[in-house]
Amino acid sequence: MFTDRPGRLSLTPRPEADIISRMSREVFYFRVCERGHFTYSLRQPFTDGFCQTCGAKHYTHCAKCGAQLPDRFFSPVSMGTTDPWDESAMVRPDACTKCGHVFPWAIAEQHPRAERGSPADTAEALAIVRRLCARFHVFARQLRQRHDDRSTLDIADEYDVQDAIHALLALYFDDIRPEERTPSHAGKSARTDFLLKGYNIVIEIKKTRQGLADAKLGDELIHDLARYAKLDDCKHLLCPVYDPDERIRNPEGLRKDLEARDGPPHFELFIVPQRASV
Repeated sequence: MFTDRPGRLSLTPRPEADIISRMSREVFYFRVCERGHFTYSLRQPFTDGFCQTCGAKHYTHCAKCGAQLPDRFFSPVSMGTTDPWDESAMVRPDACTKCGHVFPWAIAEQHPRAERGSPADTAEALAIVRRLCARFHVFARQLRQRHDDRSTLDIADEYDVQDAIHALLALYFDDIRPEERTPSHAGKSARTDFLLKGYNIVIEIKKTRQGLADAKLGDELIHDLARYAKLDDCKHLLCPVYDPDERIRNPEGLRKDLEARDGPPHFELFIVPQRASV
């Protein structure tokens, strides 16, 4: 039984919503990662940008219109804990309230990857390609550790890198277009390594060798950037440079110089394995 006021009993239970409205509410901050994990914190705003459950990046803004996602809810605190008493207040946003764009985790739950194949949007596609580029050396090194001392699978030249990355991309993308011709620049045209057409992403692959290090590699990439700037399908250019013999003396300087340029396409350089400049 619940009392309306001291001295008078009511035999009608008070609805739960009415009880909640009479309790003191606290602010809970929350974040949702790219894979849909919902993390909350009592009174403490989030300062880290990555999910503690899976390591994926927190999704703070709509990838389509840039609107900021909600980041807090209000609830009484469960006695003796830092958890919300009113679990119905924990509402994970599954679509942008401004433009209606559906977020990756909502699509993934409605259409598992086995059925839908490729990533839901460009943001998810970029996250996958970045991860593959950044960890390519780990993959290549693992290929050399064969069972029962079998023949190793070595990444010996640039074509080996292209074939390996093509195979990795096929795990996530249905439409991978190799060797799309680029517009002419300075009287010459070339072919892209891979175009993910539905996402306007081009992947240009390099492998260092004798005679192809800092200066010459930088010149090649500058010419590549000029060509891709004329390619309508290229809005994002990601360039993994495989440098297992550490021929590039100043990888950080090379990356900063090339990524600092203005204008399309958006360019990202990955020199792997990652290491400090010497």
